[in-house]
Amino acid sequence: MRILKGATLGLGPLREHGAETLQSLMAARLGMLYLLLGVGVFAQVLQVGNNPTLVLFGYGLLACAFAFNGLFALLPDRVSEGFWPALGHVLFDIFLISAWIHVAGERENLYSLLYLVQILFVALTLYQRAALMAAGLAATGFGIVLLAAPPEGALLLWTVNMTLFVLLGFVGGYLSEELHRTSERLAEHEVRLKQNEKLAAVGQLAAGIAHEIRNPLAGMSASIEMLRSSLPLETVGKENQKLMDIALREIHRLNQLISEFLDFVKPHQMQVEPVDLSPLIAEVVFALRHPEHPGRIKSLKGGIAVRQDIELKEVFEPSVAVANSAKLKQVIWNLVINAIQAMDKSGVIEVGCRQDGPQRVVFWVQDQGQGMSEKTLTHLFEPFFTTKEKGTGLGLATAYKIVEAMRGEIRVESKVGQGTRFEVLLPSASRAVGEVR
Repeated sequence: MRILKGATLGLGPLREHGAETLQSLMAARLGMLYLLLGVGVFAQVLQVGNNPTLVLFGYGLLACAFAFNGLFALLPDRVSEGFWPALGHVLFDIFLISAWIHVAGERENLYSLLYLVQILFVALTLYQRAALMAAGLAATGFGIVLLAAPPEGALLLWTVNMTLFVLLGFVGGYLSEELHRTSERLAEHEVRLKQNEKLAAVGQLAAGIAHEIRNPLAGMSASIEMLRSSLPLETVGKENQKLMDIALREIHRLNQLISEFLDFVKPHQMQVEPVDLSPLIAEVVFALRHPEHPGRIKSLKGGIAVRQDIELKEVFEPSVAVANSAKLKQVIWNLVINAIQAMDKSGVIEVGCRQDGPQRVVFWVQDQGQGMSEKTLTHLFEPFFTTKEKGTGLGLATAYKIVEAMRGEIRVESKVGQGTRFEVLLPSASRAVGEVR
């Protein structure tokens, strides 16, 4: 699950779908002008409210709109997307509507409803703050039109319309944001559901074959050991002795993989209790920081026996989670090891924890390594998916399952060449403690 950064002034879609959002505004502008021209031509044909000047003016506005859209289409993406181009589009649309109402005259004041259409469309595409900005611009444009040829009761007319503009901008933008948030939550739930389906399928597969593989491996290992111990070295020969050692190591590696696999697929029913995160994380950091420990940093990079110049930085704040300490330590260890393996050169790995609101705590591991592409992030927690030469692809999948069993959540932010940040959110100890299933 990836965290999506918000944008200034509520223009979130410009960050996520910038080109598509502005293209929608341009298409809506042309559609509105074609509709107005159609109404004008239809009225002229039927001799109802005949106003040839208005039709000609409509053709002029349509030509301006095509020119404006063409200009933005020719601009580079970095120039034509963002807050200021979006503001330019909204201003241009308000100008078109105001110009049309001014030429149409007082008897056509129903055209002021076009402001409402514009505000509603901005609310749907750019959300609440942008919709309120459009409402303010619409009120200003409509005020200028009324000042140019003030009708009777102009102030009241402007006040009523301004109120409608603001209300529509506020309510429409709020509902649009809620719809967007609901869609994001549904997408997250869909990702989790697919992940759980994959885990269930892997579990069914493991139940049928894991033990059938482990038993022959045990027999092979015992047979090789008996042969090696019963025959003298002179008879076996150094070359055959090396081959036996290789076979035993590979059997041990396969047996370890099966053990990890069985641990991954079995149901996680764990007893939870309040766990102080700071000393738990500090224990893992201490083990990795001191070279006398078997898990020292210099043995973690594909067997390279040269210690890397990596700094493990601790940022601890008081935070007590509801968790299983042994399983949680497994998750922390896995994330820190992955961070070390992602570092091609010297740098800093930051590990820390803090209270994240009254209901949950969070700990994180952030590296300055290679980072991950969008494609890798999509498959990150799938079993047997790995980008490492000798990886099993079960480490992060197991961590995901453990955190989920503790009613927690893992979030990932990563950029290629800039590093990766894993965040694990867990229930705070202020919540009820019991067995998590």
